[in-house]
Amino acid sequence: MAEKNDRNVPLTPVRDADRAARARGLSLPAPRRATRVAELRLRVSLGIYASESMMDNVARMILRSGDL
Repeated sequence: MAEKNDRNVPLTPVRDADRAARARGLSLPAPRRATRVAELRLRVSLGIYASESMMDNVARMILRSGDL
C-alpha cells in the first residue's frame, strides 16, 4: 500500500502580508470581500493550505484566473 506523502510547509512570515491588495474584477461587495479575506487569512494561519493537494488546487485556480 502506498503511503500518503504530505509535505510540511514552513510557516515563514511574509514581510508585506498586511499591505492592501488591489481588487480587480471581484464580484463580491466590499463588506463580504473583507469577510472572505479574513476567512482566508485564518485558514492560511491554521495551515489548511499546507497539503500538497490543496497547493495543487490553488495553483490551478491561479493559473486559470490569469493572475500569475
